Amino acid sequence: MKTPFSPLSEHRKSLARCALLCSLPVLVYLAQAFHLYQSLRELGSSDFDVFYIVGHAFWSGQVLEAYRGNLVSLSGDLYSGLRWLYPPPYILLLAPLALLKEWAAYLSFMGLSLAGYIAMARSLSGQYFEMALKIGIPAICVSLAAGQNGLLFGGIIAWILKSAAGVSGWSGLGLAVLALKPQFFPIVFLYLVRERKWRVMAIGVVVLISLICLGAATLSDGIWWSFLSTIDETRQLLLTGNLRIVRMISVYATLYSLGFAPTYALLAQSILALSIAYIVIIHSRHLLLRSQIGLVALATPLISPYAYDYDMPVALISFPLLWPVFQEHSNSIGRGLYLAGLVIPSVWGLVMEPLIPTLLRAIEASSLKSIPTLSGFFLLFAFTSAVRVVFRAREAERIAMP
Repeated sequence: MKTPFSPLSEHRKSLARCALLCSLPVLVYLAQAFHLYQSLRELGSSDFDVFYIVGHAFWSGQVLEAYRGNLVSLSGDLYSGLRWLYPPPYILLLAPLALLKEWAAYLSFMGLSLAGYIAMARSLSGQYFEMALKIGIPAICVSLAAGQNGLLFGGIIAWILKSAAGVSGWSGLGLAVLALKPQFFPIVFLYLVRERKWRVMAIGVVVLISLICLGAATLSDGIWWSFLSTIDETRQLLLTGNLRIVRMISVYATLYSLGFAPTYALLAQSILALSIAYIVIIHSRHLLLRSQIGLVALATPLISPYAYDYDMPVALISFPLLWPVFQEHSNSIGRGLYLAGLVIPSVWGLVMEPLIPTLLRAIEASSLKSIPTLSGFFLLFAFTSAVRVVFRAREAERIAMP
């Protein structure tokens, strides 16, 4: 007879708690789909609206308008916003969504992203899955509420890094998709080069070239020139500080919100990115594998000046990989800084998500730039704490060796 305190009983309780935790993002997911179904919110209040409109633009031959900032909604209204910033092959991935109603497209895209992300988090977490869910709930909810792709790319990066320990090259499929969000590509790619994962990279390159060729055959002429034009426009926006930075999680955004000139903030971001790349790619080669890929995951959104709170699921991949090291080689302050660095940017985004439309109606859009955001510093604290702990663990292991 099993007692109430048997391991099996505790395991069931843990599963029940995990199911309860998962119900929170599922409620956000269903609520967003219901709002779309009932048309309860204004078009453009979710980034998923843009994904859906771009999908329709593919079928109507209006894709170039996406890069010109002249997207037209399904009701005929002009959607005035930033130009479309993703590479043309990403439009091919969105095109099937336009064959569905928007609420059904949201359920499909975000549902698969959520399921894939949680499955990958479960495979990496082991006994820390319940705590990983607790830490990750705010970030997951932000991504679902925004209708963004942070969960999709977080799951893909987790798959790539988890596969890095093996010999299979099929995670190269994920590498090809990851290239469609270029700001997340460099650190992961450099890590694969360092580890000589040639099969993964070869499959990724072949698939990516296939997507580019398919895009060239099906999309408008001159689409790549339009894409490069939008990249240059984004560069100019970063240099002039004309971005809505209140929900950005980069050090660039934090410095600019605190009064630094955008050029100096961008210079600091560039120096930081090079320093992080050196630590993650060169200096960490003798660490345990879990520590190496944990640092890669944490560094991926940190090196980009153009990263938002809905990208935090990528950084949170680091938690189940690094937390065991924190448990053994860190004090409460180090653990607290790491956890705060992961949680606070997401909580800030969760608070600002419903407030931004109200703020835009109450004040001028330019005034949003004056709201300080410390998310970049918190994420940097998390990375600094992680680096300190994993190298301390390496030193302790070296001393303990006979």
